[in-house]
Amino acid sequence: MTEPHLESADGHRAATPRPAPNMMPRAVGSTIAADETSETRDPASVTGAVGAILEQVDEIRRATGDRFDLAALGQQADLLERAHDVLTTALEDVDPR
Repeated sequence: MTEPHLESADGHRAATPRPAPNMMPRAVGSTIAADETSETRDPASVTGAVGAILEQVDEIRRATGDRFDLAALGQQADLLERAHDVLTTALEDVDPR
């Protein structure tokens, strides 16, 4: 797979700029509790923590069934963001670029 390129005014191609690691969204206002960050060092605990969060998402989905529930959707979004934060923290622990 090739990366997209930007073409400058003089016709040369330049690689698409990428954000620096310190510009990632988790860097500001993270909602990870202290006990969740300590669990991120062990892959099994990361898998368990994310699995538990995803189970809560599924429970909400099963409870709402086929009907649209904006509050439930908000809860699911918050839980998915929490799972993302756990995974991001785990990745930062192993590769803190």
